[in-house]
Amino acid sequence: MPVSLRRRAAWSFMFTLLLGLAASRGVARAQCPEAPEPGAPSVPAETTAPALIVVPSTPVAPCAASVAAPIAAPTAAQAAAPSLVVQQSVVVSVALPVPSATVAAPEPAAPPFEPAVAFEYGGFADRAELGGLGFTFDAPDGVPAVVRDLRVDLAGAGDARLTLGGVSFAMSGRPQPWLRGPELRVSLGGADFGGRRFAPAGAPNDVTLALGGVFAFHLEGAFGVQHAFGPLALFALGRVGWGAYFVSARTQEARLGDLGEETLSAHRAEVGTTLGVSVLLGGAWHLEAAWRRTFTGATGDGVLVGMTTELPAAE
Repeated sequence: MPVSLRRRAAWSFMFTLLLGLAASRGVARAQCPEAPEPGAPSVPAETTAPALIVVPSTPVAPCAASVAAPIAAPTAAQAAAPSLVVQQSVVVSVALPVPSATVAAPEPAAPPFEPAVAFEYGGFADRAELGGLGFTFDAPDGVPAVVRDLRVDLAGAGDARLTLGGVSFAMSGRPQPWLRGPELRVSLGGADFGGRRFAPAGAPNDVTLALGGVFAFHLEGAFGVQHAFGPLALFALGRVGWGAYFVSARTQEARLGDLGEETLSAHRAEVGTTLGVSVLLGGAWHLEAAWRRTFTGATGDGVLVGMTTELPAAE
């Protein structure tokens, strides 16, 4: 290659290099502002208005010129003026709890009814009319002949209504929620005439009887219905039974004196009703109270109170 051509190529390369350097320096000046002179305030010193300083949230690489330029300390006027720092592109997100869907639990179904057998232990008090039952002597062979065949009506002794009190035991079926029975009840009780003396009808004029203690035995069956209102149940029963009454009596004769103590007895069928309430105490235990009415035999009214426990019926 001739020397002139090589010189021209070298000058062309150097000229192109200078043009590239000049262009790059112009772009740098356009992107990065001139750095302030040292000691020059970034906010005019004479202003006292509030300054707004914008801080970008996304960091930007600083220019070399701005990094190299020292930051001047604020003047007293700038320090006294209030300033507001605003950060751009600030996104605040609040996580709110999402309520979970709650489903109400269904109420538990009532357990199915199971047949049961109830056992009752309690006490009773009956206001019984013993007059008109027709008492006779239990062992007429040992009774003085003057009264051996007497049929004694205690109504002749005055008021023959006595309050008989005692214990009562019962076993009853519960085949259905609304059925009560059959029920079998045994009751034992007593009272006392307190030695009341009277002359029985039909006896000689000089023979008297002194009445003492009374013993009563009841055996009865019942059947009825009941209805529950929560822990409270009302029931009504019809009952039939057999009652036996025994009265101690001392026979006295004017000439012979005391002829000894004998027993008068009377046995009668009895029909009545029972109305009561049962209260569930817990588990299988119930407190029961009832009013009783007897229409035949030793008629009268009475009350019955007892504790009842129920056991599952054997299949």
